[in-house]
Amino acid sequence: MGCGKTVDRGFKNVRLLVDIDYKPSIEQKFAEEIAKKMNFIDFTFGTVFTRVKCFETGRGLHLIFDVIAHEDFSDMDIIVCQLALGSDYKRELFNYRRIKGKTKVKDWNILFKKKVKRDADGNIVYVSEERETEFAKRIAQMIMEEYLKLTLGSIPEIRKDIKEEELREMKKSLDVDMKDLLRFML
Repeated sequence: MGCGKTVDRGFKNVRLLVDIDYKPSIEQKFAEEIAKKMNFIDFTFGTVFTRVKCFETGRGLHLIFDVIAHEDFSDMDIIVCQLALGSDYKRELFNYRRIKGKTKVKDWNILFKKKVKRDADGNIVYVSEERETEFAKRIAQMIMEEYLKLTLGSIPEIRKDIKEEELREMKKSLDVDMKDLLRFML
């Protein structure tokens, strides 16, 4: 159903695609706001975000989140989470129409890597193209760092056997394996 494949213990990998129609002027504040939304989604849906990638577009950003979710996480849940993360409301309404329509669309949740239009002469002209810029990489790193601060801050006191060094190492890497982090938390 476009959500991802099932993994061990009734969980599955889900990909959230978020279209932000502006470029944040205050990067740190933007990262903190997104991380708070991620944390609230975790609380509400029982998910864990494992990775974020960011691409700069002509008008804004594309954020791609990898999430571990319960097996019953639905296409509708994906749309709600994408909206909660700030995705363009028109895009999400179109996504809603795609999953509720009579004709089922397999790949309903997409972000366009390139946007084109026709000029007055009928020629195809590129309007926008997503790029992994230094700005985009910095935003992704800041979001994940803020999210890890919130997530690691919620580890129960029972787990005092986790060494500070281990936590610092986990925070350093953007490619932190959240399954390992979950193992520590559970």
